[in-house]
Amino acid sequence: MDDDAFEEFLLRFEPQLSSSGERYLKLRAKLVKFFQWQRCVDPDGLADEAIARLLNKIFGGAQIEKPWAYANAVAQNIFKEYLRSQGRLTQLQDDWDSAVEEPGEFVECARHCIEQLPDDKRSLLEQYYADEDGREAMARRMGTSLAGLRTRIHRVRAEIRSCYLRCISGSV
Repeated sequence: MDDDAFEEFLLRFEPQLSSSGERYLKLRAKLVKFFQWQRCVDPDGLADEAIARLLNKIFGGAQIEKPWAYANAVAQNIFKEYLRSQGRLTQLQDDWDSAVEEPGEFVECARHCIEQLPDDKRSLLEQYYADEDGREAMARRMGTSLAGLRTRIHRVRAEIRSCYLRCISGSV
């Protein structure tokens, strides 16, 4: 994006201000204030994301009649995404906190699930995590690519995760 295009973007929001710097700061300040009112953890980052999306939309050819209303809608959508991500983070934190409250069960379930793995999968995990620098060599020895090795590890971890979730819920 060139300077003229950016200036045109800013003029849509604050035509009465004399400099593009003032226009940008006013737009950004309004967006930051919106996210602060919503009690977001990173209002500056969310405001920057809103501006980036506005720029992409406007310079993608969208004709926007009411730029402030559109900016508000973009900010609202980003806030909804933020809430969804915070909900997932909160749920993960709650799950972790409940697991840590009873570390004996946490450790026992993890140990149980790793012990249930076939020897070849358990050995694969041990080798993979024992020497992080030698993973490419490990993949070559196995006759696969590094991506293939990572896929195998991902599948083994998914197996452990599934067993672990059954264990902590009492299904094992």
